[in-house]
Amino acid sequence: MDVSSREDRRSAVRARWLFDGTELLAAAYPMAVVEDGRIVDVDTSGAAPTGDLPMLELGEATLLPGLIDAYTHLVFDATDQAAAHVQAALEYELMAHVRQTAGAMLACGITTARDLGDRDSLSLTMRTETATRPQAGPSILAAGPPITTSGGHSWFLGCQADGVEVIKVMATGGPHDA
Repeated sequence: MDVSSREDRRSAVRARWLFDGTELLAAAYPMAVVEDGRIVDVDTSGAAPTGDLPMLELGEATLLPGLIDAYTHLVFDATDQAAAHVQAALEYELMAHVRQTAGAMLACGITTARDLGDRDSLSLTMRTETATRPQAGPSILAAGPPITTSGGHSWFLGCQADGVEVIKVMATGGPHDA
């Protein structure tokens, strides 16, 4: 890959402060250099970017690492009727809600979300969408629909299994020819 195509995918963001996960840096308007949606460099010198790097000036804002929502259910809303809504909704209605929620999460600075149970594998669908269109939402680590006992916790999300002695999970996939 030549340097010019690499430069076309780079930009910079500058703000009054930068929180690096440990300390708040306020010296000389720190700048983050972004390539393909990922921070590749942080400059606290106050120097202007080299070349024709596009710059987004945020003024009196704070740059910080992407936030992680370590426990969410994208299919649920924030009402006291969340479970009833999920049970009654059609798949396309839930998917519209999942898309809206993922977009709102990204707009709030959440760049990674771990979804720990959904209906109809919608979090897996959203995971694929955000992998191909990062502007659609955060990166998603998805469990998919849960396995529970009949009428057990969140039974309406997934598979109900009673009297099962063993459940085999092949998380790594294993060899494809076996």
